[in-house]
Amino acid sequence: MRKLFRHTMISVALGCLLGVPALQAQYSLSELILEELMDIEVTLSTRQPEKVSSSAAAVTVVTRDELLRAGVRTLPDALRLVPGMLVGQIDGGKWIVTSRDFAGLFANKLLVLIDGRSVYTTLFSGVFWESQDVPMEDIERIEVIRGPGGTLWGANAVNGIINIVTRRAEESIGTYAEVGAGTDRRYAGVRHGVAVGGGWVRGYVKHSERARSAAASTAPVRDDGHVTRAGFRADFDLGTEDGVVLIGNAFRGIVGESLTYVEGPELPQTQRFYFDGEVAGGDLLAWGRRSWGATTRPNCRCTTMCTTDRSGS
Repeated sequence: MRKLFRHTMISVALGCLLGVPALQAQYSLSELILEELMDIEVTLSTRQPEKVSSSAAAVTVVTRDELLRAGVRTLPDALRLVPGMLVGQIDGGKWIVTSRDFAGLFANKLLVLIDGRSVYTTLFSGVFWESQDVPMEDIERIEVIRGPGGTLWGANAVNGIINIVTRRAEESIGTYAEVGAGTDRRYAGVRHGVAVGGGWVRGYVKHSERARSAAASTAPVRDDGHVTRAGFRADFDLGTEDGVVLIGNAFRGIVGESLTYVEGPELPQTQRFYFDGEVAGGDLLAWGRRSWGATTRPNCRCTTMCTTDRSGS
C-alpha cells in the first residue's frame, strides 16, 4: 500500500509539473455586496431552495471560497468555521462534532447529510467522521442549522442539521490533481471531468495515510491508518427544468483502534487492547427533477446506500 501511495504521489506531482489545470474558486466573497450574500440559496430549513434572508431558521452557510481560503482538508476542520459548532479531536483519526449537546465520540443528536443522503451509521445513529472524506475541491457549500429540525428531517435532527452539497459535474470539467505530505499525514488525489452527450461526468480517486501521534506518556498510541476511496458524479439535463443526477462512492482502508475494558476488581482494573480495524463502505444515490407546467418537483428521489464496517485484529 505504501508503494502504491508513493507511485500515486509521483504521478500526481508529474501531472502538476506538466501543467495539469486546477480549478480555482469562481468568485470571491469580498467581491459580493450584502444583498448578494443574503441571496445565497439554502435547502435545509424547508427542504426547498430558498434565500438565506428568507429562511426562518438559524442557517449558516460555508461557501467553497471560504473552504479554499481556510485551507481545511477534512470535514470536521471545515465545520470549525461554523459559529456554535463544537468540534473536538480524540486522536489523529477520531473526531467529535456536536451542537448544543454533550461532547462524546458517540454523539448522535446531529443529522449529517451529503447531497441529501444521511451518513449516520445504524449502529448508534451517529457519524464515524473518519469514514467521511469528501474532496474539498468538490464541495459547493456546507449548510448548517443549529437547533431542532425533527419535524422535517426526522428523529436524528435534535440539535442541528449539516448538509454538505457537492458541485455539479459541469463545474469541474478538466483534470485536477493534489498531493500533500507532512510529519503525520500524506495524501494524493486525482479528479477528471468530461462532457458526455447531454450531460457531464466526473470521477476521482484519493488515497490518504496518517501516522501515529506522539504519545504523551509511556502508553502506546494506535491512531494511524490509510484509506483509499473513489467516486463519481454524473449530471444530465433532460430539458429546461428536468434532469437526473447519479452519485456513487466507495472506500476501503485500515485504521488503528483501541478497546478499553474492565478486567476485575484488582489493580489495574482496566486493560487496553489495540488492533487494526478494517473499514469499507459504499453508497449510490440517484435523483431526478421533473417539471409539470409552471411547477417544478425537485424531490422525486431514489436512494440506494450500502455501507459496511468490519473490524479485525
